[in-house]
Amino acid sequence: MGSSYSGCLGRGIRIKTFSNTSRAVLAKWIGGAVTAIYALYFFYSACVVTLIYLDILNRWVTLRTPWWVLLLLFLIASGYAAMSSLRVLTYISQPKS
Repeated sequence: MGSSYSGCLGRGIRIKTFSNTSRAVLAKWIGGAVTAIYALYFFYSACVVTLIYLDILNRWVTLRTPWWVLLLLFLIASGYAAMSSLRVLTYISQPKS
């Protein structure tokens, strides 16, 4: 239901990004506020998931490793995955025969 509703709202708009579409549909200030709230929600969700992941990893696998070392390793791996292309990631993740 939500996708059909957003499809009707943006039917005549040819702008592709979420930020530009929300500003065009809702107005400049309200669209900017919606974009900011969405960005804050995404940042909060990413932080919560990362902390839960690190807590589980720290309790079960690496009992004596400080949490900030695990966080640093996780951020380095995430940054590498975000910066590299899909071809590089598939080459790295292929099993060696």
